[in-house]
Amino acid sequence: MDSPRLIRLPVAGPESTTELLNEVAAAVDLVASGAVRRIVLAAFPGVEDVAAEALAYAQGAGVAFRLSREDSGSVTVHIGPREA
Repeated sequence: MDSPRLIRLPVAGPESTTELLNEVAAAVDLVASGAVRRIVLAAFPGVEDVAAEALAYAQGAGVAFRLSREDSGSVTVHIGPREA
C-alpha cells in the first residue's frame, strides 16, 4: 500500500461558491478517475455553503464524501475512496 503524501497548497481560497464547488468537483473527479484514492481538503472555508451540491456530485460519481468539524471550528472535506 502506498503511503499518504501531504501536498501543501497555497493558502488563498476560492472567491465564490461557484469556484468553491469547482474545487470540490475537481477533487471528486480525481478520485473517480482513479488518479488518487482519497483527498482531504483541510480547513476549507465556505464549504458548508456548497455541501449539498458537492455531496450530490460525489454520489453521482460514486465517490464517498463527508465533512468533519475540527476542534478549531474549521471544516475538513474528506473525498474518497470510490464506492463499490
